[in-house]
Amino acid sequence: MPSRFAGTVAWSVVLAAVVSLEIIGSVANDRVPTFTQVVLFFTHNRLTRWMLFGLWVWIGLHFYLKARQ
Repeated sequence: MPSRFAGTVAWSVVLAAVVSLEIIGSVANDRVPTFTQVVLFFTHNRLTRWMLFGLWVWIGLHFYLKARQ
């Protein structure tokens, strides 16, 4: 149960950080990029899209296999 709580806290912190950056970026008049602008910057190139996809698959499989043990 503690690991489930830690996971919930970690995802809550990540979500709060993304929402905070989005709000700060929309208020700061282009001084701070929004999360959407950062994602679009990294997914503009086909190679970086495939690299992000591979990273996403690797992380997903890592946590899936770790949870099965």
